[in-house]
Amino acid sequence: MASFDDNRDLLAAELFSKKTLATHTANSTPPKEGLRHKFIKLERLRKQELARWWDITTLKRYLELKQIPRGLRVIIFPSFEDLDPDLLGEWELLISSTSFSMINILIKHADRKRSKLLLDIASLEDEIKSLNLAEATDKNYERDSQWVSALCEG
Repeated sequence: MASFDDNRDLLAAELFSKKTLATHTANSTPPKEGLRHKFIKLERLRKQELARWWDITTLKRYLELKQIPRGLRVIIFPSFEDLDPDLLGEWELLISSTSFSMINILIKHADRKRSKLLLDIASLEDEIKSLNLAEATDKNYERDSQWVSALCEG
């Protein structure tokens, strides 16, 4: 008489045989179109949208406080021997205004990306809502419960 472990190994071998996998793959939807994939994609899109929101919010806050983030500070000085304080003041104002212009460009870019992400999220949410979730989950539950019961019998 075969032990439980032997029986389980045989069932697993049968379950993962090429014939079983071929019929299972032929009867199921491709992974890219599955419900699980849609939720994973939705989660990824929402994380990207949240990251863009934080970028926009942070950059706008820098503008409000009239601060230049470390990565956008331009450190260029004229190579004159005598630097007049008035010249340095004008020079720093010009460099600061350039940095603030760069911040505005980054905000616009992040806002465009965020708008596109919001459209993609809405489209994917509509697609998920249009699916018959009860039918899809019942079918998957039935299939999985059959596999589990076959593996546990012995």
